[in-house]
Amino acid sequence: MIKQRYKKRIRQEAIEGIIVKGTQNIQPHDQVGFTFCSNDFARGQGWMRFRPASEVTFDDVWNKISSIYQSNSTGLNTETFCLGITTVKMPAGKGRGYIYNSFNEECSKRRGIVVIKNTDNLCLPRALVVAKAYVDKDLELTKIRKDTGKIQREKALQLMKNAGVVIPDEGAGISELQQFQLCLTGLESDIDLDILELIGCPSLYELDSDSDSSKEEEEEEEEREEEEDKEAEEEASISLTPPPVKKTKKKIEK
Repeated sequence: MIKQRYKKRIRQEAIEGIIVKGTQNIQPHDQVGFTFCSNDFARGQGWMRFRPASEVTFDDVWNKISSIYQSNSTGLNTETFCLGITTVKMPAGKGRGYIYNSFNEECSKRRGIVVIKNTDNLCLPRALVVAKAYVDKDLELTKIRKDTGKIQREKALQLMKNAGVVIPDEGAGISELQQFQLCLTGLESDIDLDILELIGCPSLYELDSDSDSSKEEEEEEEEREEEEDKEAEEEASISLTPPPVKKTKKKIEK
């Protein structure tokens, strides 16, 4: 029981540290969202809606993680669990003194942001084909951006076919993003990193490095637990071993 509580506390501290690191250097009004994925999730990945950074608490995130594992009828397994944090900086505006009241208003008012309007689950491939058209300086960029004649959807489906990606009902995740990037890196033009930067996604190398660092942290945690178990066993053996009896020889005087 004590060991289970210790492991739970270690996991809570690790998740809290990730939240603190992922939300540092942002303003209280910036938006923060969370995604949770694991091989144990039979119902797909979970998420928390975007909210102001000032309203983000560890308890809310931990309770959400616990509820997701309960709905999947399984316990927290750090070997396959992954926590993603997405932050959106909300510019206050300079020169004109205009402040946007919401994230949706920010997206609709700023010309530098392309809003993908769709009722399907193809948000990621749609964003990729629009970004690709922009980077390639496609003559049909305007049509692709506005989805004139459903050209945006057609190109998104073609990209999915080329990459061999099937988008789940709840939308694309990290694994689908990795497949798309592998497809884009196979193109002759070096546009893959530009596209991913345009839609605000991390590169595949960053995703791999994050997974490697998490594995190293898990290995270090296992080593610490083994050392603590050994120390506990040594203390128990010392307390159970009686002190040695000293034998003395006495001279017999005749």
